[in-house]
Amino acid sequence: MNDSNTFGQHSWLLNFFFKINKHFKLQIVNIHCLYDVNSLALCYSTGSITVVMRDLKDARLFEKCPKHLKSVLSGIGPRGCPCKLDRCKVNYPSTPQHPPSLPCWVVFIISVSLSLSLLLSLTNSSLRLSVIRALMAFAAETQPQEKTSSEVSAAEKRRWTLNDFDIGKPLGRGKFGHVYLAREKRSNHIVALKVLFKSQLQQSQVEHQLRREVEIQSHLRHPNILRLYGYFYDQKRVYLILEYAAKGELYKELQKCKYFSERRAATYVASLARALIYCHGKHVIHRDIKPENLLIGAQGELKIADFGWSVHTFNRRRTMCGTLDYLPPEMVESVEHDASVDIWSLGVLCYEFLYGVPPFEAKEHSDTYRRIVQVDLKFPPKPIVSSAAKDLIAQMLVKDSSQRLPLHKLLEHPWIVQNAEPSGLYKC
Repeated sequence: MNDSNTFGQHSWLLNFFFKINKHFKLQIVNIHCLYDVNSLALCYSTGSITVVMRDLKDARLFEKCPKHLKSVLSGIGPRGCPCKLDRCKVNYPSTPQHPPSLPCWVVFIISVSLSLSLLLSLTNSSLRLSVIRALMAFAAETQPQEKTSSEVSAAEKRRWTLNDFDIGKPLGRGKFGHVYLAREKRSNHIVALKVLFKSQLQQSQVEHQLRREVEIQSHLRHPNILRLYGYFYDQKRVYLILEYAAKGELYKELQKCKYFSERRAATYVASLARALIYCHGKHVIHRDIKPENLLIGAQGELKIADFGWSVHTFNRRRTMCGTLDYLPPEMVESVEHDASVDIWSLGVLCYEFLYGVPPFEAKEHSDTYRRIVQVDLKFPPKPIVSSAAKDLIAQMLVKDSSQRLPLHKLLEHPWIVQNAEPSGLYKC
């Protein structure tokens, strides 16, 4: 799919329309943004005008979400696809068909209509004149120019290659490759370079999983989520350019300490809750929260590092995935699940932080499955854990997913409030 060419040569008209809106801080409330798996739809709600575009940056200009009009939204995107914007939780109507891309001449007419509607909505003549002048200036500024061959080749040279990095010590080893400390030569920026072997990915049939991981993680920006800066590949390998977490794997730290103090556990749980609230707001569920997938940054902050099992939440899922000890009952029973699986996993993680072992651990897998389904939750006498911590865990590990403690309520729980570091940083 070539999203960048959706509008052809006339896309600049819409671009300067958005710039005008931003420049004059106008409250244009009759344009609305909807997220589709493949595109962003802007709907002009005074008529049956629909424009499909990709630019998420422009979507953030609009401060209000009007009611969705069925006449405008008919025929756009997959069924029940929710709005991408965090402030809008409305789903647009179910539709069986996805329309083809609009031809350039239609986009041209729509663009002019939007601009004219903006002008007509202005009652102040001096402001209207200012907008017209600005339109002309923006048109001259933003009208696309044909790229020269030298510009095209320069853009191609900016693609990452292994020669852009100095490779340092190994940081870890995984099933499909290795992770190395690296330095990007031009900026001297320190990163972690994850090297995956194509042959092993193909043999295990996880190429689609890697593509999904890259697509999701590269768009997430949160202090408790490891950044994925980019990727490149050669004939035999795929390279992921990742944020470097200087203090390494949480799993090794937990093994060394056996269990964490309540202050440390609460700080980590609160940080993860905030990260998951952010993910769920972006319609992403992680589905594999566990110590092995968490890293510690230079300041002691916790970071979610692996999104291999993550998915968009536009549809409820049935796939069993993740690690056995952390599976929620709905996955064990192969029934539909949603973002609440992450609340269950966070409850299991909190238990393991405080006791050093997961709550439903058993010698046989069948016994683990049984204990999970029955929520056979037991709190051993040692190490000593406060009743407030036990209460929080019990509220997260509930079989009925709709009854699990919501993440925003978790942050208000007395145990979190009393023990978690507000900064989210735990320094040993």
